[in-house]
Amino acid sequence: MASNTLRNNREMYDDLLSSVEATLAAGGQHRRIIECGPIEVNCFSICFWAKLMGPAGMNEVYVKIPKVIFYDKEKETLGALSGDDIKLAVDEHESLVYLSRHWDGDDIGVTFVKPLGFIREFNAIITERVIAEHFFRRYRNSDLSRRLLGRAKTDSVPEAMSRLGEALARFHKKSSGRVLGDSERILEKMQGYVLDLRRYGVDSAYLDDVAERLNGCEDLSFTSRRALNLKGLDIRQIFIDEQSGLHLLDPGKLKDGYREVDLARFVVTCRILYWGSAAILFRISPNARYEASFLKAYARVNGISEAALGILIVKEFLKHWRMAHASLSRRRWPRAQKVFLKKLYLDPFYQQQLSVELSKWEAAGGLRTGH
Repeated sequence: MASNTLRNNREMYDDLLSSVEATLAAGGQHRRIIECGPIEVNCFSICFWAKLMGPAGMNEVYVKIPKVIFYDKEKETLGALSGDDIKLAVDEHESLVYLSRHWDGDDIGVTFVKPLGFIREFNAIITERVIAEHFFRRYRNSDLSRRLLGRAKTDSVPEAMSRLGEALARFHKKSSGRVLGDSERILEKMQGYVLDLRRYGVDSAYLDDVAERLNGCEDLSFTSRRALNLKGLDIRQIFIDEQSGLHLLDPGKLKDGYREVDLARFVVTCRILYWGSAAILFRISPNARYEASFLKAYARVNGISEAALGILIVKEFLKHWRMAHASLSRRRWPRAQKVFLKKLYLDPFYQQQLSVELSKWEAAGGLRTGH
C-alpha cells in the first residue's frame, strides 16, 4: 500500500534521508542519496528503497521503519513511536545482526538480508536492497500450473524448498541439547485461541468439537531438540532472485525454543498460500510436495518429532484464524460485508484446514511419542 504521508512532511522526510547517509558514512560508506523509491505502508512497517552514489560507485539500500499500524491511518507517519514500535524495530535489528554472524546458508544460496545500520531516532533499519521476486508467487504459480495443466514447465520450487529446509536445520543445529515438549503450555495457548474465536462469533458447535478433540493432547509427551526460533519465518518474507538464490527478509524476534516451532510456523504460512485470492472460495490448498521437500531436507540434517510438529501445526492454524478475525474487525468496511466474508470465506477455509490437521493427528493415534 503506497503512501505519500511521509513526503507530505518534507522536513521530517529530509531529516530521515540525511540520517541514512550519516549512518552509512559512520560505517565507512560515504555516499549521497540520489533517488528514492515509493513509500510503502503495511500493517507493521513503513518502507522505501534508496539509491546512493559515492566514490566507490552506486549501490542501493532498503529502509524499514517497523511500526504497529494495523489499518490505523493515523499511524502512517514518522511521528510518535510507541513502546511496541520500538521493541519491534530493536528485536528485528538485533536478530538480523545475530543472523549475519551465525546463519549458514551462503553455499546453498539461502541468505538473510544484510543489516547496514539502525537509526534509533526514526526507528529505522537499513539493509542491503534485495533485487528479487516474491518466492510465494512462484510457489503459487507453479502449484496452479500443476493443478490446471498437470505439470509445471520448469518447477524450481521443490529444490528451493529443500535448500531452505537444509539452511534452517543447520541454524537450529547450532543450538544443542534435547528438550521435553511443554504440552500443557501448548494446550493452554490453543484453548485461549478457541476462546477468542468464540468472541468473534465463530460457530459454537464447531468450536465445542475442536475443544473436545484437543483434550486428546492433554497427556501428549514428546522430546525435541533445542533451537533458536525465528518468529518472523514466513513464506511471504522470502524472495528469489534470477539465479534461484533465496533471500529472507524479516526474522522477527529470536527466541529460545525447539525446532518444530519454526517448522510448524513456516508450514502453515505455506498452507494458507491462497489466502486473499479467489481460490479460497474453492477451498484450494497447495500441493503437499513442496512442503514435503522442505521437511525432508530439514529432517536429514536435524531430525523432526512428528508429535511436536503435528500439534504445533494445529496450534498455528488456530492462531492464524484468530489473527484473520482480528484483522477483519479492524477494517473500516460495512458490517454486512464483514459478515459475508466471515461466513463464506474466512471461517469455512480455516474450519477445513483445522479439521484436516486434527484428523491426521487422531489417525496417528494422538502421537503420544517423539524422537
